[in-house]
Amino acid sequence: MKDKELLKVKDLCAGFEINGKRYNAISNINLTINKGEVMGIVGESGSGKSVLSMSIMRLLPDKIGEIHSGEVHFKQNRIDNLSMNDFNKIRGNELAMIFQEPMTSLNPVFTIGNQMVEMMVNHLDVNKSQAKERAITLLKQVGIPRADEVVNSYPHQLSGGMRQRVMIAMAISCSPELLIADEPTTALDVTVQAQILELLKFIQQDNDMGIIFISHDLGVISEVCDNVAVMYAGEIVERARVEDIFNEPKHPYTRLLINAIPRLDIKQERLETIEGTVPGLDELPEVGCKFANRCPHAMPACTQQNLRTIHINETHRVSCHLFDETVMAEGGPTHVE
Repeated sequence: MKDKELLKVKDLCAGFEINGKRYNAISNINLTINKGEVMGIVGESGSGKSVLSMSIMRLLPDKIGEIHSGEVHFKQNRIDNLSMNDFNKIRGNELAMIFQEPMTSLNPVFTIGNQMVEMMVNHLDVNKSQAKERAITLLKQVGIPRADEVVNSYPHQLSGGMRQRVMIAMAISCSPELLIADEPTTALDVTVQAQILELLKFIQQDNDMGIIFISHDLGVISEVCDNVAVMYAGEIVERARVEDIFNEPKHPYTRLLINAIPRLDIKQERLETIEGTVPGLDELPEVGCKFANRCPHAMPACTQQNLRTIHINETHRVSCHLFDETVMAEGGPTHVE
C-alpha cells in the first residue's frame, strides 16, 4: 500500500500562542490518505477540523499559529519542514484546498480570471491565453452561467454561492493529487450542492485523486466518503469505514452526532441534542477524556486516566475507556446503550 499512500500525518500537534501561553488546537493526529480515497472529517464547530487542514497546508496565521510537533508526509516525502519556496511548488498544484469561507478567500482587487490564470501559469505548462480558456471551461464545469463574462468579474460582483463555486474551480484547476475540501458546499442550495458533489466525485475518480472532505453534514459524508474520522476537541476519537461509522458507531460522541440527524422514517417530537458545548482551548483537561463532562456513559476513569486507541478491527479504531478491557476490568459499565 505504500505506493498508494498520498498523505500521512504522524502525531501532529498544532495550535496557537495566546498571551504568551501555547495551546494545542489539535493533538496527536494520525491519518493516512491513499490515492482515490475520500476521507471524511466530522465534528462540531471548534473540534479542530479546519486547524488540521490549515496545518497540512501550512496556512496557520503567522506568529501565533504553528505546528508544535509531529510530521506531515506527502507521497512519502516530509513536507512540514520544507522551506516555503519549496512548499509553494506543491501547494495549489499537487496539494490543493477549497476554503470554507469564499467571502474572504478571494482577492477583492483582482478579477476571477486573473486569480485563476495566475495559479495555472505558475504550476502548469500554459500561457495566459490558454490558462484563461481553461478557467472559463472550469467555471462552466462547476455550474457558473455566462462563464466568459464571470471570468472578468470581481469577487464582490458575485453571490456567495457563485464565489464558492469559483473557489472549487480554482482548487481543481491544476488537477491536484490531493484535495482538501473544507465545507465545500456550505453556501450552495441543495440542487447545486448535488451537482458540485457529483463533479468532485467525477474528478476524483477520473484522476485517482485523494480527498479530505470536511463537513458538518453527515448525510453528505455518508454519500461521498470511503472512511470517516470523528474529531472532538482537537483529537480523533473514532475512525472507520463509512458504513461502520453509521451502522456500528462505538464512541458515545459519534453515536450522539448520528442521533442528532433529523429523520423522516420515524416520528420525532423534537431533535436529539448533545448537552453542553465543545470546550475552549483554555478549558481542556490535562488528563483523561475531553468528552467526559458531556458523555452519558462517563465513569471515574474517564477523568483520571489518559485514553488509548483501541482497535475494534483492522479498519475501526476508537479512543474510549468503554472499549479498553484493562479499564473495564477495574469496574464500570459493560456496554454502551
